[in-house]
Amino acid sequence: MNKKILTAFFLVSVSLLSLCLFGGCGRTFGIKDKIADKRMKQIIAAITSKDEDSLKAMFSSKAISEADDIDEKINHLFEFFQGKVKTNERKGLSFYDSVESRKVMKKEYYSWYRVNTEKYNYFFIIIEFPVDILYPDNVGIYTLMVIKSDEESIEFSWEEIEKAGVYMLEE
Repeated sequence: MNKKILTAFFLVSVSLLSLCLFGGCGRTFGIKDKIADKRMKQIIAAITSKDEDSLKAMFSSKAISEADDIDEKINHLFEFFQGKVKTNERKGLSFYDSVESRKVMKKEYYSWYRVNTEKYNYFFIIIEFPVDILYPDNVGIYTLMVIKSDEESIEFSWEEIEKAGVYMLEE
């Protein structure tokens, strides 16, 4: 009995290792990491240059239509975020791909970053839909939450923050 379990474990491990060695798992995670990190760099660039049009263009049409006073909140974010960026570190990334007939129909990214400036420390929480074939108005950032906090980590629930627009908090 133990020999069968050990053999099954070995076969599964070899299969997973082979998949990763031939680009199956590492390539997928690497691409998603790069997409999320690129978006974060775009967000930081727009905030530090106070480019309202650039930041707003990153949001989906759906988010813009559902958000309360997005223009006002973007301008408030420019005041809220202070100091030159010293570090920008991804703290987590979750994603979901909806696939039908081997075609990606929808991608959802949930990422969070720790950004330290010369003045304050922030957490950025981003919900984005990079692909939505059935509902193209969903494509773009849905939620951007920026939390000023000196803590090394924060606890949050995606359900609590899954709302359209820009939000800022101080802890």
